[in-house]
Amino acid sequence: MSVKREANPPPSHPPPPLGHDLGIMFGFMALFLISMGVYLVVWKAGNRRSEARETARREALGQRGIGGEKLGLSDVGGRAAPERE
Repeated sequence: MSVKREANPPPSHPPPPLGHDLGIMFGFMALFLISMGVYLVVWKAGNRRSEARETARREALGQRGIGGEKLGLSDVGGRAAPERE
């Protein structure tokens, strides 16, 4: 059985060097770590802002006489305070 060869075979190119492949791989890893760090900073800033708004809202409600011990809420997470006997 004979194998037919193409009349115009495509030109062969050498594979890229290993250093190039490793550079791309570690470059993407570094980009991932940097983007994860930026996301963490943005997330924490958003949480701080949200917590400040929540504290201001609770203080405003407390000044109007709403919330706090009257509703059975503790200061931690808005969970119901344990019953005192």
